[in-house]
Amino acid sequence: MIIAIAYRLFAWAPPVLWMGFLFFLSGLEIRTGLPFVGLDKLVHVILYSVLGASFAWSRWRTGSKIPVSLLVLVGAIYGYLDEWHQSFVPGRFQSWGDGFADVTGLIIGFYFFGKWFSRSVVVDKGFKDD
Repeated sequence: MIIAIAYRLFAWAPPVLWMGFLFFLSGLEIRTGLPFVGLDKLVHVILYSVLGASFAWSRWRTGSKIPVSLLVLVGAIYGYLDEWHQSFVPGRFQSWGDGFADVTGLIIGFYFFGKWFSRSVVVDKGFKDD
């Protein structure tokens, strides 16, 4: 029983740790401009696609029945709270566009994780021999 609980907690560690890393990054002061317009949105999409994929991996690994939409909602709320957090950091500001990029990244992460794993994994059986 204790091992099963520890296994589930360990399986959900990647998204929690990634969220902590995102919080750390959003607390860094930015002193210079970006090389081109839109780079910040691209970075948000990439970073939050990792969060989406880690949520999807944890859900798959634990066999959780948590709806994907709920996990995306949790990630979106986190993304917008992180944007709010940035409003307190010198040189940073809150942006609805960045929040939208975060949600887009979450959905992309879930999508590509599902695409990749739907072809290479059988639920509860591990990897298929192709």
